[in-house]
Amino acid sequence: MAKRIFDIKKLSVVFLLLAVAAPSAFSAPPTGKIKSIPTQFEIKSDFAIFFTDYALLTAFKPQFSSILDYPEYSDYTAILPACKDDPISACVDGVEVSKDRGATWIKDSGSVNYAAKNFGKNTSLAPGQYSAITKNWPADPATLLPSGSNNRVFRIPSAQHAGGDQYLVQTVVNGTSAKLGSNARANSLDITIFPIKVYSAPAPNTCSIWLDYCFEVYEFPTDTKFRITLDLKYLGDIFSGWFQTRMFDSAVNQPFKNAYSFEGFPVVVSNAQANFFRPFEETLLSQFEDARTGITKYGQPFKLVLADANSKSSLSNWVKYEKAIGSRAVFDSTIWHVVSYSTNAQKYIYQGMNGCLTNKSGVLGYVSTNSTVYEVAAPTWDVASQSLSFKVASPTFDADGDKNSGVYELAIQQDVARCLWGDALINPKATIEVLDDSGNKQIATSVFTQKGNWIYFRTYGFHYSTPTVKVRLSKNDAPSPTATVPVKKISITCIKGKTTKKVTATNPKCPTGYKKK
Repeated sequence: MAKRIFDIKKLSVVFLLLAVAAPSAFSAPPTGKIKSIPTQFEIKSDFAIFFTDYALLTAFKPQFSSILDYPEYSDYTAILPACKDDPISACVDGVEVSKDRGATWIKDSGSVNYAAKNFGKNTSLAPGQYSAITKNWPADPATLLPSGSNNRVFRIPSAQHAGGDQYLVQTVVNGTSAKLGSNARANSLDITIFPIKVYSAPAPNTCSIWLDYCFEVYEFPTDTKFRITLDLKYLGDIFSGWFQTRMFDSAVNQPFKNAYSFEGFPVVVSNAQANFFRPFEETLLSQFEDARTGITKYGQPFKLVLADANSKSSLSNWVKYEKAIGSRAVFDSTIWHVVSYSTNAQKYIYQGMNGCLTNKSGVLGYVSTNSTVYEVAAPTWDVASQSLSFKVASPTFDADGDKNSGVYELAIQQDVARCLWGDALINPKATIEVLDDSGNKQIATSVFTQKGNWIYFRTYGFHYSTPTVKVRLSKNDAPSPTATVPVKKISITCIKGKTTKKVTATNPKCPTGYKKK
């Protein structure tokens, strides 16, 4: 396999301020309709693992509002409404795009709701058993329950894609509402944008979970930056999140209390496939027993396993089966996705980063990358080097055969950064270290900035397959440069007979024999 394994440890790269380019500068972005993930019947090898992104797995299956009611509390998955339609609930305050890298923003021109089919309560449940119900509901601030609404499709004429100007924007909160407010939680937040084209569903509707409509999904225009603003209202006081995102030239802002906006270009992500042929190694069979026969115990074909980038096992499977993964991507996809790790199901993530994520609220930070898979965790804190490291993986080449160029962005809330690096934030020196397993240095363009309540590490142009990105802050002991005040110069005209001479200086004087005119 034509790949190198990188361990980024040694190379210090001075952070430069630069005008970064759009994602298409790194690889040719795909256009048209998105490519579908292969099915069991399309696999030509004896067995395969397909590495892809969660956003692609859900592209044709949008989430819907559902609630599971227990006597004292309710577990919910809520599609947030638009703020203009629901002034009480946590809501979507705005969808905007920029064609000039965020200098100016253009609002959407309106939106339409699409209702999901009703998957009602299971009537065969025994006493004490409960099931979720697909439905909408109003907000209840007393129990910290947001409204559950329909899917919403926005029109953005200034962001035309191959299928038109429609965008499905899914903003989902998973949590628990409770009569005792102290038991209520907003566990996770998930924001996804899909460029789509809506059309009327056939009868019967077998193409969508929507009642009367279906849609096709398209690639993003990669010259367009997207921004979503949420007003979490009463959920803001109980929400805490570390995020994994798919954005480039990204930023998070807090325009007002309990409101957050996420902005960035979509990124181009490579999809990869590991192919296996009989006889299989025992390592594979011990993990996927049904691969032995190619048939599940239920009689279904078993030739393909999907590895979601946001699954904890995907990176370990990549490393384990790297020799079987093609060095060239199967296809590339454009993605815009922001998701926080669950404070309930993924508590272990919030115990990392030297304990600096605990007992803090709001958007604590995020990692954004164009890698196929990555560590499902916050970056790992190394006490000895006072650094954060994060491992990513992608094919060496994109689907066009060009070398994949890496994107890594790390945003950290200042309170979290202060917990990690103390007073180094006052006059920081930021470094990034890169080294492959052969001692060869990686060349990357890197940027460090502080803006609002967050600090940002960004590095671009490194190569895959499995690099580890390592960043740290230290106190810059070098004295700050003294500002030089420009000295104002004055010009005078001097004459001597018919000869004229112009003299420019801070205190100009005419030469001997000349007089000032």
